[in-house]
Amino acid sequence: MIAEGDQKTAKVKDEGPNEVEGLTIQADPRGKVEGNIEPEIELNEEEIKSFGANSIGELLTLLTPQTASTRGRDGGGGGPVLLINGRRISGFQEIQGVPPEAIERFQVLPEEVALSYGYKADQRVVNIILKKNYNATTAQAAATVATDGGRTTLSGGGNRVNIDGDKRWNLDLQVQRDPYLLENDRNIVRAPDGQPYDLVGNISGLNGGEIDPALSAASGGLVKIAGVPDAAQAGRVGLSAFSPLAGRYNTDDLTASRSLISKSERATLRGSISRDLNKTTQLTISGNLEDTKGQALLGLPGVRFTLPAGSPFSPFSQAVTSYRYIDAPGALARETDVLRTQVSMAANGRVKDWRWTLTSDIDRTTTDTTTGRGLDASAFQAAVTAGDPSVNPFGPIASNLYKSVAPDTAHSVSTSASAEFVLNGNLFQLPAGGVQTSFKIGADTRALDSKTVRSGVSTERDVTRNRQNVQSSFTLPLTSTRNGVLAKVGDLSANFNAGYEDLSDLGGLTTLGAGLNWTPIKPLSLIASFTDEEGAPSTNQINDPLVVTPNVVVFDFNTGQTVQITRTDGGNPNLRNDNRKVSKFQVNYKPLEKVELTFNATYTRAETSNVISSFPAITPDLERAFPERFTRDATGRLVAIDARPVNFASAEREDIRWGFNLFRPVGKPTPGAAAGPGGPGGMGVGRMGGGPGGGMGGMMRFGGPGGPGGGGMMGPGGPGGMMRPGQGMLQLSVYHTWRLTDELTTREGLPVLDQLDGAAISSRTGQARHEVQVQGGYFKDGIGMRFNGTWKDSTWVNGGATGGQTLYFSDLATLGVSFFASFNAPARKAMVDKYPILKGAQVSLNFENVFDAKQTVRDQNGATPQAYQRDYLDPLGRTVRLGFRKQL
Repeated sequence: MIAEGDQKTAKVKDEGPNEVEGLTIQADPRGKVEGNIEPEIELNEEEIKSFGANSIGELLTLLTPQTASTRGRDGGGGGPVLLINGRRISGFQEIQGVPPEAIERFQVLPEEVALSYGYKADQRVVNIILKKNYNATTAQAAATVATDGGRTTLSGGGNRVNIDGDKRWNLDLQVQRDPYLLENDRNIVRAPDGQPYDLVGNISGLNGGEIDPALSAASGGLVKIAGVPDAAQAGRVGLSAFSPLAGRYNTDDLTASRSLISKSERATLRGSISRDLNKTTQLTISGNLEDTKGQALLGLPGVRFTLPAGSPFSPFSQAVTSYRYIDAPGALARETDVLRTQVSMAANGRVKDWRWTLTSDIDRTTTDTTTGRGLDASAFQAAVTAGDPSVNPFGPIASNLYKSVAPDTAHSVSTSASAEFVLNGNLFQLPAGGVQTSFKIGADTRALDSKTVRSGVSTERDVTRNRQNVQSSFTLPLTSTRNGVLAKVGDLSANFNAGYEDLSDLGGLTTLGAGLNWTPIKPLSLIASFTDEEGAPSTNQINDPLVVTPNVVVFDFNTGQTVQITRTDGGNPNLRNDNRKVSKFQVNYKPLEKVELTFNATYTRAETSNVISSFPAITPDLERAFPERFTRDATGRLVAIDARPVNFASAEREDIRWGFNLFRPVGKPTPGAAAGPGGPGGMGVGRMGGGPGGGMGGMMRFGGPGGPGGGGMMGPGGPGGMMRPGQGMLQLSVYHTWRLTDELTTREGLPVLDQLDGAAISSRTGQARHEVQVQGGYFKDGIGMRFNGTWKDSTWVNGGATGGQTLYFSDLATLGVSFFASFNAPARKAMVDKYPILKGAQVSLNFENVFDAKQTVRDQNGATPQAYQRDYLDPLGRTVRLGFRKQL
């Protein structure tokens, strides 16, 4: 029995507390994550609606600035770790197509929270809390048009989702078709640069000599090259017809049949089902089937042949060399077909105060690549040599005079299977609280079998990697305001984590980490952490099949020329493990109790040895470090590169990313309108600093003061950041990335390269020191407008001290704007009554890169190299997307 006035604390699992007079209950809100680190950002239903997203996948894309991490190996740790209702999920396919209307709350947490779920602390954590009951069938369709023309993308699909408490299932089907964008759809200019091919043709002297003394005399100088006149397509022309074209090539068709963006078709079927096995255990099974087909056009095949002096179509006194294209674009096309099949499982449960999770996954991806190698025109050459009067070497070429060369092929099958078991809970009690602990044990196997056929020579390789891994994490509370342990210091905890992986092909890898989480006052939190980890190259980086691509346009800094080369991609079996040390310090500050305004800043420093990297930009520094990767002809012209991954000796990166997020109701609410969920006298959802419910971390109070929304730790409940009927929602976020250091040593003994000052290893345009992302919008009564903008600082790339070209890249600012109207809002009822088809519909109109901004590149003479034309750097430019989504 509890005497009146006494206060005790009880633990309530997952749901709201029992109402007992005079009793303070510390409750874990439904879906709360493990540990005591609070969300950096928490969005409620109205705030989620203000983004106008069509699916959870699209919502995550829109929230990339808020969910991005600076702790990944490339400075951006990829996508965030995803949780549903505070639990690990079976895979992204489990929720990717679910409509955002199914979300109750959306939380973004720092990387350290990932440790509690068995992940490494190099990705932020997103916790999506679904509504307890939701049932909808949704269909959608969209068309995206490039305003410069040449490309219209069509997409469509449907989703069925049903949520009934902890029971849920969803099925999602999506299809998309992307057509080619060709070089001749844009203002691409190509000079021959040693590639003198044309549909009509060009002539040169044998072995680079004079074509004909008579032509030189008629032209007033030595003539070694000449374009073929158009009239030659109809029959023999005289020597005088070549005089106007003496000394220059025909180049009109150098952009024919070359794709800037490949054609592709993709179909995806995914779904999941979740059920309770008993009162404490939930099982989720999900699947994903994705088929993607693509085709790239690499230009027209060129034919080089000898035109004898006695040919009935030759006006020359001696044999000459002729160059021309054959109009057979498929001869140099590349086709890819990727089929991915995935089945995953996640089981979550509790044993007393411990939560356990078992996840497993089977994933198989088959990739087939076919690359055309041109034409065998020996029959054409034989007819020309024989002087066949029916075969005009400058006219249309009959298809029986050439045949396709056997293409290069690459076939790979990537198969993986994994299982992980994670256990977390309080190991024991300290005066300041429980020691939050997580243990993970896992095993997986990955195999990549590849077969390459290149110029008729077959090469087979296979690699299998078996891995066992363990990881543990301990969070020790040192001080506590709640428990009165050094309360003046605030809430301070320390974390220690360690992991070990045993790889069958590359040996053992260790990870050690430590960190501090300090909240000196409730609006302010600070996190400091350090990680020392070893990483291995992926099986794809080691064993991807060789793929050879002809006619790749690159800029050669050594010569200052834009050239076409042959590029080799694939795996490198000689890659070594890397070692990476990352230090991070993060500050989060929420200055206003009743305004959802959060400032945060993160300083990150990373030092890596044996850096694993894809082959980067072609610069003199890189060629000096890896001369064996570059092939030049006798004149010094670059003709080929080997672009398989490499290990660099070391790298050092240091940056600061800071910014703010603001969500604020705007305007006067409708008189007498409720504050939203958890309204007057109810139980609100705890928010960090005064949202509905007013509480932080789920602290609810009964029998004491409370206002609308239920009151809480940080003062009365009430409006906080919650939008009321009649109000609009304003959102604004700004993030600035300031790169302090970005240095790389390619090989021991070579100079350190500063990527912020002229070196370009990880980016062909250099590394910008400053980058800004801006995002915002306004939403009211179902009508919304959003904008997103980015700005990158100007850069330059040093061409070297041996006469190479230096390039200067302008800064770049882009802006996207979108408008949407949701007809579910009560304010849209009149229009729905008039047009019933709009019931449950949302219409959107998106403009990306509104001002069609493209980067400008200049060399030291003020000219733009061909490889850096604006339409090469951004082929698509401004796009307009019209979308329609309807809940059936």
